[in-house]
Amino acid sequence: MLADEFERLVERYQPALMRLAYGMAGDRALAEDAVQACWQAAWRSREQIDPTRMRGWLFTVTANQVRRSLRRRRLREVLHGRLRPPADQGEVDPRHVDLATALRGLDLRDRQLVALRYGLGLTSEEIGEQLGLSASGARVRLQRVLARLRKELSDE
Repeated sequence: MLADEFERLVERYQPALMRLAYGMAGDRALAEDAVQACWQAAWRSREQIDPTRMRGWLFTVTANQVRRSLRRRRLREVLHGRLRPPADQGEVDPRHVDLATALRGLDLRDRQLVALRYGLGLTSEEIGEQLGLSASGARVRLQRVLARLRKELSDE
């Protein structure tokens, strides 16, 4: 793969990879770092990657990088006995805060599921391929996650 071809690949997939990474991490800097690490790995492996599987490969590498980064960050926070204070975001709609809090309360695989479906608009078949599930398994998991979020966000 030539540099021009690689540049076109970056232009094509960068927005989707950022949506996935940000959807999983909820942190723009971490998402940018994860996507950058993905592109570095893609450049190093550019001759070995099957072009018909490039999209899935990029999503998988990005998701794995986000998971590694979140584990490292959490370990640093635990080792230093502190949690990061929330960033000052000015006036924020309380519904967005509730949703963001509820999403952070999901385990990482469930956040990834939500990010793949609503951040990237992937089908159940594509989500299943990314997560090692059948299409129906992806739909069932997504329904369960959404039910938990609805329950948590309800006024009951």
